[in-house]
Amino acid sequence: MFLRDDEAIREHVISFIRRQLFIDTSTIEVDVLDGVVTLRGQLDSRVMFEPLVDVIRDTTGVVAVHDNISYRLDQAP
Repeated sequence: MFLRDDEAIREHVISFIRRQLFIDTSTIEVDVLDGVVTLRGQLDSRVMFEPLVDVIRDTTGVVAVHDNISYRLDQAP
């Protein structure tokens, strides 16, 4: 039994992306299946990715995060 359904997880993630990180959600696709969040798309820079994944992992009902994200500016640490 899942703590939160897939659509509720998806809406939470999209809301966070939009309201907290100020990322244009038209550049990111969020899919959720059985608590597994898959991200596809492009971010402006790699720096934006860590806060996003941290919040997703801490979201109730999320069991894993998979990403296929590319970056306009690859600012590796």
